[in-house]
Amino acid sequence: MSRFTKIFKGRVDDSGDLRINQERTLEQWLLFLAGNEVEVIVRKPKKVRSQGQNGYYWGVVIDKIAEKMGLLPDETHQFLKEKFLKEDIQVEDSVYHVTRASKDLDIGEWEEYMRKCRVWANQEFGLWIPEPGEVERHDTM
Repeated sequence: MSRFTKIFKGRVDDSGDLRINQERTLEQWLLFLAGNEVEVIVRKPKKVRSQGQNGYYWGVVIDKIAEKMGLLPDETHQFLKEKFLKEDIQVEDSVYHVTRASKDLDIGEWEEYMRKCRVWANQEFGLWIPEPGEVERHDTM
């Protein structure tokens, strides 16, 4: 994010009016940017994974697969991202392969990514990885 980017949160009320949480800060920011073109994006906030979900991923999914593959946790994470988060993008007549960052996944995408990792580990190695509700909480890596 550039130093000229600031995210303001708010709520759209029932009449469709936007209410900014930090209205005074927004006013100051707009004065700072006076005379410049700006871009306004309005979207629902992206729900990101919790510490518990992150702990489950690193402490259960990554740990079990890394042990089975003989890899370090970071190597396993990179491998799984390449396997399940690779996308093709087309620019004019060329196709490029890009791998999404797991931190950019919304909750639904994150859960689907973990499901694919568990299913793959089971099919590839016969490895059973419990689902999040079947293990104790893992808040840290």
